[in-house]
Formats: sequence, C-alpha cells, structure tokens
Amino acid sequence: MQNTSDIKWKKITPEEVKWHMKQLRNSATGPDNIYNRCLTNYTSQLIDHLTLLFNSIVDVGYIPSMWEKANIILLLKPNKDKQQLSSYRPISLLSCLGKLLKRIIKQRLLLELKARNILPQHQAEF
Repeated sequence: MQNTSDIKWKKITPEEVKWHMKQLRNSATGPDNIYNRCLTNYTSQLIDHLTLLFNSIVDVGYIPSMWEKANIILLLKPNKDKQQLSSYRPISLLSCLGKLLKRIIKQRLLLELKARNILPQHQAEF
C-alpha cells in the first residue's frame, strides 16, 4: 500500500465546485450564517473564490473552526406532547461551506476507492 504522503491530491476544479453547488438543497444556515440558496445563486467569481479557498484548506490541512461547530435546534416529533423533552429530536445545523467541501472530498474518495477496487461491492455509501 502506498504511503499517503506519496499520493498527490489533484487540485479541486471550478467545475467540481459548480457541479456540487448545483446539487445543494435549500436548508437552514449553520454557525457561519451562509445559506445554501446564496451558494446556488452563484457567479463565476464566487466559484473561483470558493475553489481557491477549498484548495488552500486541502493544501494546509486546516478546517476553519467555524465549520466544525453546529447550531442545535429541537424539532417537535409529530403528535407528541410539547411539554415533554422526549417529544423533541435534535437537529444539527452545520456550515453550508463546510458541507460543500466535505461533499467534494467524499466524491473524490469514493472515485479513488472504486478505481483502486478497494471499496467492497456490498459496502454502503453514505
């Protein structure tokens, strides 16, 4: 098996960023207060800036601390007593930019695992 330091990570391309931005669903904002709908109304300038940002993050290996935080909200379960704490389920609202970068990396990892025939056929993908 190759040492991970021997593997050269290709730069994230604007096309990758654009494709993944098109896949975003509208969702609530996380701690960074950036909405997915702001990202889906992109310009080429925004894509270029995000591509540069994502490549810098990958090169340095540092995730912004804001992207590692979550806002937690409680949603009332259907037909449950709102006076009971057990009637609620917690939802984590994460950074939209952080989720976008994670999707790009996840897609690349899956492609690499499949290309190297490392991923078992019955392995579930998340």
